[in-house]
Amino acid sequence: MNEVSTQKHRQKGLFAGWNLVENYTQSYSVHKGGSSQNGATILALTKNTLGADSAMQAHSAHLSAKQSVAPYNDAAGWGARNTRAASVFLNGNQHFYYNNPMNDGWTHADAWDDYLCVGNNDKLYDAATNTDANAWVANDVDLNLNYNRWNQNRNVLRSLACAGLEANQGQLLKGDGSASMMNDVQLKDAIKEHADAKTSWYVAIEATTQATRDMGQ
Repeated sequence: MNEVSTQKHRQKGLFAGWNLVENYTQSYSVHKGGSSQNGATILALTKNTLGADSAMQAHSAHLSAKQSVAPYNDAAGWGARNTRAASVFLNGNQHFYYNNPMNDGWTHADAWDDYLCVGNNDKLYDAATNTDANAWVANDVDLNLNYNRWNQNRNVLRSLACAGLEANQGQLLKGDGSASMMNDVQLKDAIKEHADAKTSWYVAIEATTQATRDMGQ
């Protein structure tokens, strides 16, 4: 093989050239905690949501990711990732990582992550604009509302909202194959069911990956 053919984007058989589906082309929000072992777990959502951002930085973060096990405390410290008592960890007081299903010390984080934590069901995502947490993003979002995508400050309306869709409604797909239209209250109920679902995992995973246009202010 010559040098060009050995480059990743030149190799044959790689989906989209990198074996990755970019979030710019993703249509739905995929829930990473879905499980075929329990129909109450969330698999996907047809609209984006506002939960805890992927990073906790003072200039832009709104909510901290919470543990998926009651009493839903804040993310654990980085040194706790080898235990079986935590679902989410904060690395260097900056980025959130979620536990793998078998909880053997391996953790993962992605710049496109968002967290639908049951511990934030009764919280506001942004008090200044009275924006609800764990709710559907739509055309009623404040024009200047930002969220944190890893190390970047991004505009919610331009990046996450499907502006042509009405507020307080979206569709949710569950592990049993059902798809249901839900309002914001029903979405929160589904998030609670997901956290309480019994699967082969030690702790429930509440991370999602969302479609985004990744636009600044």
